[in-house]
Amino acid sequence: MTHDLDSIRRRIRALRALTTENGCTEAEAMAAAAKVMALMAEYGLDQAAIDAPEWQEECAPTQGRSGPQDDLWLMIAHVCQCSAVFRHGVGPRQVIYLGRAPWPEVATYLHQVCFGVVERASAGFRAGLEYRRLRKPHTRAKARRSFTEGLVDRLAAKVLDYARRHLGPLNKAATLAAHAEMGRRYRLQSSRPIKGAGLSRRARDFRAAGSAAGQTVSINPAAATGPRAPALLPGA
Repeated sequence: MTHDLDSIRRRIRALRALTTENGCTEAEAMAAAAKVMALMAEYGLDQAAIDAPEWQEECAPTQGRSGPQDDLWLMIAHVCQCSAVFRHGVGPRQVIYLGRAPWPEVATYLHQVCFGVVERASAGFRAGLEYRRLRKPHTRAKARRSFTEGLVDRLAAKVLDYARRHLGPLNKAATLAAHAEMGRRYRLQSSRPIKGAGLSRRARDFRAAGSAAGQTVSINPAAATGPRAPALLPGA
């Protein structure tokens, strides 16, 4: 099955609507029913596959290069029954979330609010006196990474806690299906491991500062039907 499966499912649903109750002749209804059976047999579909929500893709921005925050985006995809891949090339670097509707929308919302926290907290860290005292570019780069690692670790814990309390148990089958569908749509390359920032006292201090920045937010559900969209609010 290819990613045209959704169009096949839509075709089957349209054929099922060709009934005598909807104004078709008995011959037309019987022909439509026969075609439905043939399509289901040809593509190996059962009733559950036909009734499942359609695949949905949502895109969200991320930083211009890989970094500790990428682990957060992948974790968000996992708790939202989605698969995620990073798109490079023309335009800004993006994360693509793919899953059964409406889960990619939930993942994208979580991503956007966490992305905003990372951007604002990182800007505040760079404006701080401790960071501005650093003179060498590589020393500043290590400081930024350490801060981001601490921030991302804290945000990841909060997102995971929110998912456990409000999004229900993890659906491994749905996540695996999303990975398989993503593999059919895109050529996926395994990412290289990200090097740690070291365990120097200064690095630990910067990481702790990032963790403290992440501790100042909390994730709360917003009123919605279905999987509830979260809201990342100051406080906590």
